[in-house]
Amino acid sequence: MLAFSFRGLCLAAGLGAVVGCSQAPTDGSSASAIVGGQPSNGWLAAGYLTYADNADDLDPSQVACGATLIAPNVIMTAAHCVLAQSSSTWAFGTGSPGSTPLVTVGAPHVHPQYSASDPLRNYDLAYLILATPISDVTPATVPTAEPADGCSDYQAIGYDSEGERVGVAACIELRPTLGSDPILEVHPSGETALCVNDGDYGSALVEGDPGAPVLVGLFVGSVTQVLTDCVTGTQYLDGYESAYGYSSFFQQAVDDGASALGTPNLGASEDAGADAGAE
Repeated sequence: MLAFSFRGLCLAAGLGAVVGCSQAPTDGSSASAIVGGQPSNGWLAAGYLTYADNADDLDPSQVACGATLIAPNVIMTAAHCVLAQSSSTWAFGTGSPGSTPLVTVGAPHVHPQYSASDPLRNYDLAYLILATPISDVTPATVPTAEPADGCSDYQAIGYDSEGERVGVAACIELRPTLGSDPILEVHPSGETALCVNDGDYGSALVEGDPGAPVLVGLFVGSVTQVLTDCVTGTQYLDGYESAYGYSSFFQQAVDDGASALGTPNLGASEDAGADAGAE
């Protein structure tokens, strides 16, 4: 049976039964963020966020969200993840947790159409400006064309609770637009599963050269999560915000980063969400 969903609306094909979805973390049956994945040293722009009450208490082993470097001093992640601890000090890291210094970040800039009260978490994106730029990692770029269905060379990147950075090949099965929110329904290949409770929200789907990655999407909700989160072989589809569908919001983020560095503005869009849902 293949269960699928447009974010939180669950459908089932084959047996005709409702499988069920949830946006809340579950206890899970594994400590791994991507069960069945392989240790990944590539696509270093796909990193992580951690938080603490103050900067002195930041612990790189406590991964709270995935996040992706899209400019030397800008990261993109899931809005709901960074808003969950809004009064805390947040920091970004690349590679395996603890392998590189953490860089603190400013307050999140949330997509103007995101609403915390929306159970489907439409427009679930936010960017943050780093306190200092990262010079030794190539930022990810946004696709110049809508991503193709199928497996291509897509990689889902995540972190596990043991401090391992993990990747797995993945396939785009569906590209629905929920309202005007362009999302991707992605199937990690093989006997794999994403574990929301280990900090996968905001984690990246990438393609291309690991040294010059293209950010295809950001994970914002597991569509069969209530029954399958962290269970090997049952995570059929995962919901990602499509980076291509939000190119103007990404451009605003890059331009804000350039302004923070005192470099020329790159032409920010007047309406950060205007192209959401563009064909």
